[in-house]
Formats: sequence, structure tokens, C-alpha cells
Amino acid sequence: MRFFNAALFFISALCSVDRALAFDCAKATSDTEKTICAAPALKAADDAMSVAYQAVFARLNGAAQDQLKLSQLNFIADRELCGSGDGATTCAMNQTISRIVFLNGGIEPGALTGPMPLMEQHLVQQLGDAKKGLYTINYATIRFSDPASAGEKAFNATMETLISDALLGPQSDMIEFATEYPWEQSISTRITLLNENFISAEIQTYTYEGGAHGNGGVYSASFNRETGEAINIAKMLGADAVAGLVPVCRDQIFNQKVERQAGFDPDTAYDISKDEFYSDEIVESTLNDATTWRLEPKGATVTFNAYALGAYAEGVYECVFSAELLKVMTGGKLVLQP
Repeated sequence: MRFFNAALFFISALCSVDRALAFDCAKATSDTEKTICAAPALKAADDAMSVAYQAVFARLNGAAQDQLKLSQLNFIADRELCGSGDGATTCAMNQTISRIVFLNGGIEPGALTGPMPLMEQHLVQQLGDAKKGLYTINYATIRFSDPASAGEKAFNATMETLISDALLGPQSDMIEFATEYPWEQSISTRITLLNENFISAEIQTYTYEGGAHGNGGVYSASFNRETGEAINIAKMLGADAVAGLVPVCRDQIFNQKVERQAGFDPDTAYDISKDEFYSDEIVESTLNDATTWRLEPKGATVTFNAYALGAYAEGVYECVFSAELLKVMTGGKLVLQP
């Protein structure tokens, strides 16, 4: 969540220098801008993002250009939170690379097998204003420009459904809450696997509606590219394979819990048997939920969002399965790369 007056940021950005484009390091003012200018590789990535942005902007007109500009300003505002100090360069680099991927069509490097399809950004943006009850809406999704297969059409339909949930226009709840800052809805997507068999995309969501913090999550949408059928993990892997992945996942979660326990309470050794949040039943149930699986060329990642296996402060847990392991455990039924 961005705790600042978004309207003032937007107006100042438009009236001074177009911060959606590359900036002159001699005029860098914010901590993040100074971080970018101090790292040549990061500045090169920022310049590449500017080129990608301008290429997309040139293809659009009118309202679509306005939506893209607001989306870019929202991105820059989020990246400003990277600030300075430890981790700032990595934070800004990761966000900048992700934005380049989005502007170039939303397909992760290495995810594509075969010719590059024509992709387009699908944006729904709204400048937040708490007094008017307007959410900050930052929906940045991608879709196939000319969907040819049933899977591509199913993917586009899913993106349309996501977009349709945007709370546009005045919302009485926010006005009644009398909040100082606008509430927020954000969605971003990226394709992590696209070949003749599969389309798999990660969907990141975030909502803030008052309180100490917002809530977000990472989900996936995966389809058979030819038939358009949504991936059914239980059917595709089988009960025995899913059960066989539970101990593999448990070991990975254990290691993540140990690492986080060392940060929270270094004097106490983590004991999974005493963890009231963890159970093999929760892991198995999550493994059977296709929306938790992100398919990639080298394997799959299953995401346990905040609260699934721990307190909110523990954050997200992940289990990663190699393509080779999945192929073996499913008797060759799940092959991620043809």
C-alpha cells in the first residue's frame, strides 16, 4: 500500500518531468532514483523499460494512452518504496525487470516454446481519492490479441473476469470510513509457461480497505492450450502422486520455517510437530488446488499464501517441484516441455 497522496503525486509527475520515461540522473531526487543512478545495470534496465513503455504508448491512442500512463505512474510509485539501503538495488531491479516483461507482452523469459503470439496489455486504472470514495485501481493484465486456440480464448476470458471486479467510481464504504488515504485494488499477471500443451499464468492480487495492512495473494490460471480445459491437478497427477509430493513439500516448508524462526525468535528451535498452523492435510488440500500451482518450463511452484500455514507476519510459503520429479511421479503423464 502506498501511504501518500496519490493525486498530488500524479499531478506533480505530469507537471514537472514525465517520470514514466527515462530520467536524467543529474536531476535524481528520490531515494529510489538515486539508487537506480548508483547502479549502472539497474539504470540500463530502467532505460530499457522506458524504451518498452514508449513502444507500447505509440501503438495506443486517446484513453488507452491515459490508462497506460497512469499504470506506469502507479508502477513508479510502488517502486519508490524500494528506497535506499540494504536490498534497495535488488528490489528496484526485480520490479523493473517485471515491468519490462509486462510491457513486452507479459511472457516470462524462457516460458515460451514456439512462435511469439501477439499479446497486448489490458489495463483498468483509476486515480484514488479518499474524499470522493475512489479506490486506487491498478489492474495490469495481459491477453492474446488474436486468440486462436481454445486455451487462448479461455485465458482471455479469465482476464476479462478479473478486470470486471474492479471497484470503479465512488464507493460509499470508503466515504463512511473517512479514511485519509484511498483504498486500493491491484492485480498483475504474467505468463510463466506457454507451449503447445499449456498456458500457465501467475496472478498477483492486493487489496487495502482500511486497517493495519492490506491483503494480497498469488494465484495461478492454467489451461490446456488446445482444448481450453482448466488444469485439474488431482486428475492430472492422481491421488498417489499428490500424496507422494506431501513429504517433499513438508521438508521444504520445514526449512523455510526454520529460517524464518531464526529471524523472529533465534533462541527457540522450530519444531514442526508443535506448529499449530501446519498439517499434512493442509498441504495435501493445497496441492489438490490447481489455482495454487504455477507451471514453468523447469517445474512447478505451489504457493501457500499468508495465513495458510502461519501467522500473517510469516508471509508466503512455497514448494518447488522439478519437471523431472513430476514426470517420474506421474508416470510420464505430466511433461511440462514437449
